[in-house]
Amino acid sequence: MGAAAVSDNKRAYRPELDGLRGLAISLVVLFHIFVGRVSGGVDIFLLLAGYFFLGSQLRYASRDTASLNPFWPLWRTLRRLIPTLAVMLVAAVVAALTILPEWRRPDLVTQVTASIGYFQNWVLFLQGQDYNVASDQVSPLQHLWSMSVQGQFYLAGVLFALLLAAVFRTRRAWVMQVAGVVLVAATVASFLYAAWLSGVDQPLNYYSTLSRAWEITLGAALAVYGAAVALPRWPREVMVSAGLLMVLLTGVLFDGAALFPGPAALFPIGGAVLIIVGSTGDLAADRVLTNGLMQWLGRIAYGFYVWHWPILIAATVLTGQENPSVALGVAVLAVSLFAADLNYRFIEAPLRQHRRRPVKGERPVAEAWAGLRSGTAAKGRAAGGAVLAAAAVALLMLSPTLGLQRDQLQNKQLDPAAYPGAAALFGADTPEAQPQPSPLVIEEMYPLVGRDGCMNFHFHEPDELVTHQHNGPDLPECVYGDPEGETTIYMVGGSHSEQWSTPLHVIGQREGIRVVPLLRQGCPFVVGPHTQEFSEECVAFNENVLDYVIDNPPDAVFSTTTRPMNGYRGPDFVPPSYRDTWQALADNGIPFFGLRDNPWGFDEDGEMRAPTGCVADNQKESECAMPREEVYAPVDPAQIVLNSYPDMVGIDTADWFCTAEECPPVVGNIFVYRDHNHLSEYYLRTLVTPLAEALTTFLDTVAGSSPGDELITPAEPSEPVAPLVLPKDEG
Repeated sequence: MGAAAVSDNKRAYRPELDGLRGLAISLVVLFHIFVGRVSGGVDIFLLLAGYFFLGSQLRYASRDTASLNPFWPLWRTLRRLIPTLAVMLVAAVVAALTILPEWRRPDLVTQVTASIGYFQNWVLFLQGQDYNVASDQVSPLQHLWSMSVQGQFYLAGVLFALLLAAVFRTRRAWVMQVAGVVLVAATVASFLYAAWLSGVDQPLNYYSTLSRAWEITLGAALAVYGAAVALPRWPREVMVSAGLLMVLLTGVLFDGAALFPGPAALFPIGGAVLIIVGSTGDLAADRVLTNGLMQWLGRIAYGFYVWHWPILIAATVLTGQENPSVALGVAVLAVSLFAADLNYRFIEAPLRQHRRRPVKGERPVAEAWAGLRSGTAAKGRAAGGAVLAAAAVALLMLSPTLGLQRDQLQNKQLDPAAYPGAAALFGADTPEAQPQPSPLVIEEMYPLVGRDGCMNFHFHEPDELVTHQHNGPDLPECVYGDPEGETTIYMVGGSHSEQWSTPLHVIGQREGIRVVPLLRQGCPFVVGPHTQEFSEECVAFNENVLDYVIDNPPDAVFSTTTRPMNGYRGPDFVPPSYRDTWQALADNGIPFFGLRDNPWGFDEDGEMRAPTGCVADNQKESECAMPREEVYAPVDPAQIVLNSYPDMVGIDTADWFCTAEECPPVVGNIFVYRDHNHLSEYYLRTLVTPLAEALTTFLDTVAGSSPGDELITPAEPSEPVAPLVLPKDEG
């Protein structure tokens, strides 16, 4: 061809792009295993998805014989994607149930359903999971966010192409012209959004379908316009060579998790665009992508990507390596390649739809039914497909089923003789029994106030006090206990105050006390000059709460009084901001009733650990306990401060959670902790009696007393606590 211009690139099959796909996914895997960084391969993978899939949909829609039935492209796509994904997810569930108890977590159950339902990217963002390097603590399904983005755009692509075909039914030549304009506009808009969001909320930017859109729509735009580029051979050689170099260097030059899909993603995407536009299949540079190895990697790329991450995470857990060693990485790479090859041979290729897409007037369903009745191979594929379809449905139902179980357990009453809970710390007998509730649901059994949406969450403005459930003016008011009670208590602070809402609600019902939550997520009740460690939104919210409390004085304010001094490990202390807040209340004559905070879970290195999760990982309860001397100071530091105020009291709750030596994860056959630093609903129910005695004594005798009066000491629940009966309308 010499220096003659190559006019287009309309070949039906482009093997060099299969090789590019294989190279992109190989870089993803290699950087995941050995480098711990994002390589840019996923960005290229999304670009190629737009180029191949959306491009083919638009080419079909531009034909006069195109059928407007969406069933076939969606069915073909499902047969291409679901089998591999379903088998991997089933394998992950089986591994969790047999050899990997660390994976028996409610967030992973939700992710299983989200992955098979193709909304995993949004679930990961909502769960607050930044894209992390491989370790024994990372989700084995984290990587499936990109499959979800891809699946969402496949659905949108099918509908977009068929919409254009319907609108331009008599002018199908216009389909590609209009699509090109729309795709370019969408690419520019999405890129600008991603560039803006990268400086505002990078975790959302990384997972968002909207910010990832430009990578896919750019690929589709290349399918519309790229073939018309006419260039001589030598510039194409330069383009492909430069593109390959850019693709290979991306992971070295950029931290993709912190920068993509913002402007920095133009580097790997730009390299891939140079290859797509410049390659002809017979260039010298093309040989890097058309050799046998790259073609094989291109064929197994989907399975390679899907399988490598759970294999890697499982390996780190089973070997006890926080991060994979080189030797372990080599083993993971070999196993992943083997699994991907088997997956392609026995799952992906046999179940893929091979028939060409039908046109108007054809009856593919009737033809398929006839083939099924007469062909043994077709029956085998149908049987395999039916099994995988059943598995996919089961995976979709996994999270809703667990949610139903959680809702049923939320109001379940435990036998206090078998499950004495806190009473066991004061001598109650504890028979042999399986601890309750199930670790699979305990983390999502939220306190009453949180379930009702009666607190200021992160998405609320700090000047907003939530007065009705879920902030709906037509929903019930956020008033607990006895709404008509003559005594009013305000709950203030964050989630460590919120967790006491269920016991306070029951006590309020029994004692005629109105309980009003004035809470914000992740925000202790602090005001004054020492609030620098807390967010501006938290401080502003608390200032508004203090104004409300002063303008509408209650009989008492309720909150917690201490925090761990060293991250999660104690001893506990009273921050200066707490003292400032109590002084502000005292200056305005507002009584205060406070509880010493519960232990925050930590391991032997002082790192955050969920005690319940520790037990669920098949570790001994004693190994998951925290030494009391590393949790609590010898004397409650809050009592020392609050004893100087006449209408304030601090309750030392240390004996409610700990023995003289340790703070165990299970007390009286009940898991004490919902997560790493919050108490479980079941355990809190067993603290109603001591909390009620302390609170009513305070309300009866402490308010208005003189400084130095004897402090209240919490009652010891020497008898098993009576079952907590929740109102029927609180489910």
